[in-house]
Amino acid sequence: MLCRQSGHTGSSTDRTAAAPPAAASCCAHLDPHESTSHEPRSRYPGFRHSGSAPSRARVLRVLTRIHDALPAVKPPPPGWEPGQTAPYVPPDVFIPPANPHLADALTTTLHAPPGLTSNAGPWSTRNIARFQNCGHSAWLLQSDDEPPRYRIAADRCRNRFCPACQRERGLLIAANLRTKLPEKQVRFLTLTVRAQDQTLRTALDHLYASFQKLRRSKEWKAHVGGGLAMLECSWQPARNRWHPHFHVLWTGRYFPKDALRRLWLQITGDSYIIDVRLVRSREDLVTYLTEYLTKTIAKRVLSDPDRLTEAVLALHGRKLLVTFGNWCHLSLLATPDDDAEWTAVCSIDALLQAVIDGHPAALQVASTLWRHRVHSWLKEHPP
Repeated sequence: MLCRQSGHTGSSTDRTAAAPPAAASCCAHLDPHESTSHEPRSRYPGFRHSGSAPSRARVLRVLTRIHDALPAVKPPPPGWEPGQTAPYVPPDVFIPPANPHLADALTTTLHAPPGLTSNAGPWSTRNIARFQNCGHSAWLLQSDDEPPRYRIAADRCRNRFCPACQRERGLLIAANLRTKLPEKQVRFLTLTVRAQDQTLRTALDHLYASFQKLRRSKEWKAHVGGGLAMLECSWQPARNRWHPHFHVLWTGRYFPKDALRRLWLQITGDSYIIDVRLVRSREDLVTYLTEYLTKTIAKRVLSDPDRLTEAVLALHGRKLLVTFGNWCHLSLLATPDDDAEWTAVCSIDALLQAVIDGHPAALQVASTLWRHRVHSWLKEHPP
């Protein structure tokens, strides 16, 4: 993706950092024409994913496993267009999977839905490469403000199982909600369905269908104006069961808890446990949003390859964030308005090297961008 402000390959991260006055010309010694940017052994991807490298390695193994277990669709020949009579391979002709044993495991044990192929999805060759290259082609951008602000333009995979991308996405959504939410009382609701001996896909189908029926009910419409629901999937190893549930923020009239509990039990047929709280302040709202929107997959799921595989398959194509009512118009992933002009200063590799070399101005910018993370990183990469 082209970063419009800089003209360099990569997409700009959503966080901007305001620099202290002393950092106004802190990177003047770093010439973008002299700094090499996109080396295969770039430092920045490792820095970007510091602390989450083991989790990403597990996700990568699962994505590769699914890719090898699914058949591929042979594409039409180059230049073919729909309506042409030139011979081609129809879309329903599959190339057998690379590992038939894994294919059997996915269909019989993990219940992969029919119709999935290795060409499309987070497990495709292209998306696996994007996942591996997340954080490459990174550049430092500087605004024309006084004092300037700094941001990073980089390639991002946007995979929902990438902790860094999920964290950035959550912070962007939280920032948009803080500025666009109406000045009304907000309530926090947790909706669960009974954990049973079933696949995650079946449990999610039950949860999503029940939540849709709830939103269509007269009682719900009479009390709730709008809101959003955030999905969380936890795994209970002791009971060998999935426990998906929704965390819901909503505005509207007071909804008696007993009435809501009875309605939810009537809709689900098996679940009556709910939790309702009033969000006391905007600070509490920010806390809720940051906590739940930046969550990644549970550690218990990450440590179990079969459960992680099942989660990747079951969550494919589902919305993890559902808006409803008068919140549907909110542009949660919109880039905040910014009239500043952004100029490329140097590659992030050059900045990190200057930090390792002990350049005080580079250290000041890095600390502004990453706060305390840069100091722990320096302990692992001493000059």
